[in-house]
Amino acid sequence: MRSISLSTSQWPTNEIELAAAFVTHFRIPALADQSGLHEFLAGSNIELREDHLPADLLGAHMCFERRRTILCSADQDHLLFRIHTVLHEIREIIEADFVRLGFTTTGARGDLDSLADEFAFAVYLLSMKDLMQWIQSATEIESSWQKWVSCGLLTAGALIVAIHSFYCAFGYRFQKPLVKVQRLKHG
Repeated sequence: MRSISLSTSQWPTNEIELAAAFVTHFRIPALADQSGLHEFLAGSNIELREDHLPADLLGAHMCFERRRTILCSADQDHLLFRIHTVLHEIREIIEADFVRLGFTTTGARGDLDSLADEFAFAVYLLSMKDLMQWIQSATEIESSWQKWVSCGLLTAGALIVAIHSFYCAFGYRFQKPLVKVQRLKHG
C-alpha cells in the first residue's frame, strides 16, 4: 500500500507498464500453451473452471472471501482464446483490488474491458521474453550463414507468436459477425 501511495502521481499507468510489472513480479512463464498459465494460477490461489456460458461470453471472474475463480467458456470455438480470456479476467481482478484499496489504474483512459484486452495482449507477448533472448544470442553466432539462418528462423517464430497473440487477443471480436452471416445463410 505504501509503495502505491508513493507513486500515485504516476497513476494511472499504461497497460504495457502494468503487464511488464505483472510478468516480472509473478515470474510469468512463456504462455504459448496453457501449462504456464496453470502453474501461475495454482501459485496465485486462483481457481480456473470451465462451464457453459452464453455464446457471446468468453469468461467471467468471481471473488468471494479471498477466493478467486475465473470461469471460462467450455465452447470449443472459444478454446483458442482461453489464455487471453484468463489474462483479461486477471486484469479485471487487479483493478477490483486497486479500487478496494482506494486507487484506480484506469482513470479516464478508457473502459476496463478494452484495457483488459490490451493488458492480456501485452502479458502474452512479454511472457515470450526468452524468444527475444534467443534472437539476441543468435546475432552473436560467429558463422555468417548460421547467424542469418538462426536469426531468420527465430524472427519468423517471433512474428508467428505476435500474430497468434494478436488473434487470440482480438480475434473473438471478428467471430460474432461470421456467426450471424452463417445463420443467415442457413436459416
